[in-house]
Amino acid sequence: MIHFMPFTYIPAARIEPLVRALGPLSVLQPLAAMTTPAMRQAADQGGLHLRPCEGIDARRLNQATKDFAAWAELHKGHGGQLAGIFQFETARAASALEESPNLIRDRLKRGATPMPHEVPDPLLQAALFLNLAHTFDGQQDALQDDLGSVQAMEARLSHLLGESADDDSFPAVDAGSPALNDPTQDRGQQMTAQRLHAWARLALATGKRDLLYVTDSRAIWAHLMEMLPDALPLGQWPMDAPSAAALLIQDLERLAQETDPAVALPPTPPNPTRPAEQGFLTVHALVGCPAHKMFARLLKHVPEAGADPVEALPPRNTLIGYIGL
Repeated sequence: MIHFMPFTYIPAARIEPLVRALGPLSVLQPLAAMTTPAMRQAADQGGLHLRPCEGIDARRLNQATKDFAAWAELHKGHGGQLAGIFQFETARAASALEESPNLIRDRLKRGATPMPHEVPDPLLQAALFLNLAHTFDGQQDALQDDLGSVQAMEARLSHLLGESADDDSFPAVDAGSPALNDPTQDRGQQMTAQRLHAWARLALATGKRDLLYVTDSRAIWAHLMEMLPDALPLGQWPMDAPSAAALLIQDLERLAQETDPAVALPPTPPNPTRPAEQGFLTVHALVGCPAHKMFARLLKHVPEAGADPVEALPPRNTLIGYIGL
């Protein structure tokens, strides 16, 4: 299975192109109640595999998420930009799950062991962070839809009033322009390191190991390259062929087990007629590094020695990729 990371929210317009290019994708989904209708429909059709995070108290996670949603609604318009609200919510999320001095003092007085709900849970903290990121991404997506609607209305009004196309008061709408798409073009630009850290903690805990861990965020990919400098470039796969997804899986299965994946497949010849990376999947390999060790490195933990504790025969190499569509 190919795992889409580190997001739990995928904009509706991105689901079909990603699934068409890569085939079925697994996506972490800490709280099923937050799954969007578009993602749920894609899951029903087999395009997405929504992966729950077992071991997390769903009731506590749901309540914590609701509490922060209520807080955000209460402070709407008074917390600055959405990015600022997101960062402040994140800080509150971390502190809310820690024991307060009063709790510690009361427990010492009564000489009792902490109750389960009093003990900080790193998995719950990571899941709550991803839920906040999920909400933030959805807000940005909705904001971009609203911006597109307003600009389209201005363009239609300009046409009705007979304004010239170059009149600055009614700018023309270009659906592919950077100005229109910038807020949602790279969701990973916001809280890049924190997103990867929270995702890696939950991915490690799920006990699942996937064939490829792929992102469509340049910011996430750049951060991965910084944290995993030994990742070996394997080449690029074009994503425009009808059978690209099926052939890709065959290549990935082979590369995951090769002792020297760099020479296992010939490099993809460059195509000068198309922009670099657009419509291509770039793949790197962590040679001899099982997935659980990659997660540990992203968490800045000392990797566990020995074989993968979950799978008896894990892939020899962990594959990571960036897809530009």
